[in-house]
Parts: sequence; C-alpha cells; structure tokens
Amino acid sequence: MGQILVVQEVNRGGFTASTSSVRLGHIDSMRALAALLVVTHHTFNHAAAYAPVSALAVAISAVNAFVDFGRFGVDLFFIISGYVIPFSLLGRAGRVVPAFLVSRAFRLYPMYWVTLGAYLLVMLGPTDGRVIALNATLLHRLVGVIDLVGQSWTLQVELVFYALSAVLFMIGILSRPKIIAALFCVISFYLLATAVVRLAGWPLLPFGWPTFIALMVGGTLLRFIDDGKLPGGALAALAVAAFIMIKFAVAVLVFADPSRSGNLWTQHFNPVFAAVVTFLLMNGRFRLNWRPAAWVGTISYSVYLLHPLIATLVLPVAGAVVGQTSVFVIFLILLISVLAVSSATYLLVERPCIEFGHRLARRLATRQGADS
Repeated sequence: MGQILVVQEVNRGGFTASTSSVRLGHIDSMRALAALLVVTHHTFNHAAAYAPVSALAVAISAVNAFVDFGRFGVDLFFIISGYVIPFSLLGRAGRVVPAFLVSRAFRLYPMYWVTLGAYLLVMLGPTDGRVIALNATLLHRLVGVIDLVGQSWTLQVELVFYALSAVLFMIGILSRPKIIAALFCVISFYLLATAVVRLAGWPLLPFGWPTFIALMVGGTLLRFIDDGKLPGGALAALAVAAFIMIKFAVAVLVFADPSRSGNLWTQHFNPVFAAVVTFLLMNGRFRLNWRPAAWVGTISYSVYLLHPLIATLVLPVAGAVVGQTSVFVIFLILLISVLAVSSATYLLVERPCIEFGHRLARRLATRQGADS
C-alpha cells in the first residue's frame, strides 16, 4: 500500500491506456482531507447557527479563522495537481497534447456544468444569459464577469496550469526536471520581488496567481524527486524552506498594512504553510491508505463543487428535525448528505464522462498512425 497501484496496460498507437484506473492511494486520501477542509470552512459556522453555543465549536471556528481551512484545502489541491497532472503527458506518444486537453476537459467541465445548472435552479434564480454562457466556459473572469459558482475561480487556476503543462511539454521542457526547478526559482524570485516592491513603496504587483502556480510547479518537482529523477534530500528541503520564507515576506509586507482593512497577513501565509507541511508529511512518513478516505478523495470534485448547495438545502431541515442539539450532529448530517449526493454524481456524471473522455483521447492519439 502507498505505492502506485499496478495495473495491466495496453499500448494503443503509443497512447497508454489502462484497463483500470492508476491511482495514488495516499494522494486520494490527501484529496479527501482537502475537500473536507473546504467543506468545514464553508459550512461549520452555518451549522453552528442551528445549535447551542459550545466551547469546542467556538474553538474550531477560531482555528478556522486563524488557519483558513478553505484556503488550506485549496492550496493542498493545487500541490496535488502539480504532483499528478503533468505526468499524464509524460511518457506518451501520438497526439499527446490534444488527447490530454480532451481528457482534462471531460474531467473538469461536465460536473461543473451540472453544478452551475443546480446553482441557477436552487440558489441564484434568473440570471443574465451572457453571464451564464461566460461562466460555462470557465473563462468569465478574464472579461470581468462574476462567478456564479463561488469555487470556480480555482478551476480557472487549474485551466491555466493545464495550458502551462501542455506548452512546456510541446517545447520539450516538461520532462527536464532541472529546468522545471529553474522555473520554480523564477516564480519564487518574482514573489520575493513583490515584497521588495511593496517595501519600496511602489505599486503592488500581482502575487496571488503566481503563488498558486508556484505551489503546482513545486508539486511537480516533488514528484520528480519521488521518481528519482531529481536529487532530493537537502536540496529539496532548502527549496521548500526558501519558498516558505518568501511567502512569509510577501504576506507580511503586503498584508500587514493598516490601510488594507480586513486583510491579515496570517490568513495569507498560514494556509500555504499548512498545505506544504501537510503534503510533505502525507506524501512521506505519514501516508494514509484507508479505503473510505480514498473513496472520498475519488469523489472530492463533486464534494468541492456541491457542498454549498447541499448545505443551503440540508441545514435548515437538519436544524428543524434534530432541534437544539450539538453542532457536530448537525454537521455530521450535512457531511453524510454531501458524501451521499457526491457519490451519486460521481457515479452518474463524473465517471461516465471521464471514461468517455479517455476513449476520445485514445482515438485522437492513435489517429497519428493513420495520418502519417
């Protein structure tokens, strides 16, 4: 347990197709943790509104305010994406990039469209058609259109990383760990520059998205180290420590500013620090390979997208049915509901679309032989 599950593979025109899903069990467990952190961040305080005040519930809310479970979970998701996504390109043959993009599109969009439709029916009501259409592309923020699904901004970050991975693959860089390490250093130095610029009193440079991309590229480097393609040990520890120190400097210099009300530097440093440390621990000495956790990781995309909608529907009912009980009982009812609905949407929407996308990707990749 803890290693990549060994499956029989069939090579079809250079594009390797697995007869079973190749998964990293401990990575799925990390996905489960990330999803549950986000659920807790978005719903625990709402659940507490239907229950008497308790000291433990107050303490959990205080920890959430200090660490920001939501950003913690999202940052952990980003590191996991960096650890996994680029390696679905490497070692392939045929029309690799088009096949990769088709596969990722069928992974990302169908469940998102189902969620968007559910939000429109249940939570949002009548909405401008142009806004809906642009949200459906997941490119809406590029033209200044609001998110209809609050979590969709993270999917836009994922799309950018997919594009970056594809470009790096096409120019022959993605398979070269030392160049990826250099890219990580460049992004880290840019983040350091944002802190220096702020210290000098100059206009603030963008730092949010570069942080997310740095986390993803860092995840890719950690995978290269695990695969024995990049020296690890002290060098990796130094890189991680340098990144954390840079992020600390950015958080302090940018957000410890009285003129920026509501922005505490701890809320922008602590989640990144927590995500990096958690990934290192759960990818190292403390790997978790528990089937229930792995299943939650498998359905984590549905959990991530649907939990605010389910909370809106379930919490009032749970509060009315169980009455003045512990917040943890109400939260458990919500969590069971989220997992049940997400299991159904995974089986009915996600998995069929993923499998269809993989079939299309294989056909697209194998057409190289017919066209050449």
